[in-house]
This record gives sequence, structure tokens and C-alpha cells, in this order.
Amino acid sequence: MRGVRLIHVPGHTPGSMALHVELEHTGSVLLAGDALYTHESYGPPPAGSPMNPDPLGWAASVEKLRGIAPRARGPRPTRSQRDRDAAAP
Repeated sequence: MRGVRLIHVPGHTPGSMALHVELEHTGSVLLAGDALYTHESYGPPPAGSPMNPDPLGWAASVEKLRGIAPRARGPRPTRSQRDRDAAAP
């Protein structure tokens, strides 16, 4: 399919994939899944987690995603994350 690209982003979990979609009217969207999970993980430099089974592979995947979407603002919180943050003291 034109404008849709699957990207292999191992590191956080084996076989992880990201989806890059070029939309005609709104531009590019990058769905990174668990490859990027906080603003800090996007970097630069990327800040990983001790729970990554392959930290070097994960860092390489983040750099690959940064090359595709260099101006991205990093991960957006999900509704459940926003609700949890709003309820925190």
C-alpha cells in the first residue's frame, strides 16, 4: 500500500514493529508502539529502561525512528495515562 511502511524496531521486545503512514492532508504519522514509551526515550540521547532485554538494539531502533521522524515531539500519553496523572496527588 502506497504511503504505509512497516519498520522493524527490536530491542524493547523481540519482533517489535512500528508503522509510518504518509497522510495526504495531514502529513506523516509514526506509530512506534513500545519502541518509544516516554518523551525521554525519544531523546536525544535516548533514555532507555532497565527492563529492555536488548538496550543496544533498542537504542538503534530509536535512532532509526528519529531518522524517519526527526521533528516528532515524542510519545503522546494515552487517555489512561492522562487520567492517572490527573488523579495523582
